[in-house]
Amino acid sequence: MTTKPESELNFKKSSEPIPTVEIDTDSISDLERMRTIRRTLASLASKEPSMRATIYVHATVSFNFHEMTNSDFIGVAGPLSILQALQSELSRLPGARSRLSDYISTRESVMAYHLEHGNLWVPEDALTWSSVESRSEDGGRSPQSLECDDTGTEKAVIEEIEDELPEEDEVNLKGFRIESAARYRAARADASIGSIKRQIESVFGLPEGSVALCGPDGKALRSDARIATLRRRWD
Repeated sequence: MTTKPESELNFKKSSEPIPTVEIDTDSISDLERMRTIRRTLASLASKEPSMRATIYVHATVSFNFHEMTNSDFIGVAGPLSILQALQSELSRLPGARSRLSDYISTRESVMAYHLEHGNLWVPEDALTWSSVESRSEDGGRSPQSLECDDTGTEKAVIEEIEDELPEEDEVNLKGFRIESAARYRAARADASIGSIKRQIESVFGLPEGSVALCGPDGKALRSDARIATLRRRWD
């Protein structure tokens, strides 16, 4: 893996709205969605070394699937063939709902991926991007998302954990009402900061944009940074 400061990559921007592929993020796991996107983009980058494109993501509520969904709008500042390839691969995933969709503004979206010099680049933190080896994305397995147990069987890093609150139907605790022992998920290493912030706001009924996940220096991480980056900074 190679890392570069953001200033050394030649990102593509657009003053005009860019076309997107929309995917209902509740119709498929985050792991499968991100793995498919990375595998597709890494393959395109390795096959077309001269290709340069920046992929933006805008996450919002949508009604384009005839009901309210949480959707990612994935826009491409670059060749439309990239957009078509993403839609082709996402539409093959069992249960996934995706479509060529609305246009988005790059100013209101986050840079999530970049293709340049035959490599796929993803944000490591607010100032650094790292390359993704195309072979690490082939076969549908991401080394950051899977680990092996004692028998050698690969298992997802996500673990469901239960808190240790009493099991009464209703417990009053300092003004908060808890209907039953809550059940939470440990955030995956490859989950984006933005998606976790939105989940926290949703679970606790907080205003949009009110949650920030910060490093030890008190600076908030970018929405497209990963939970793995946050954990490393606090280690």
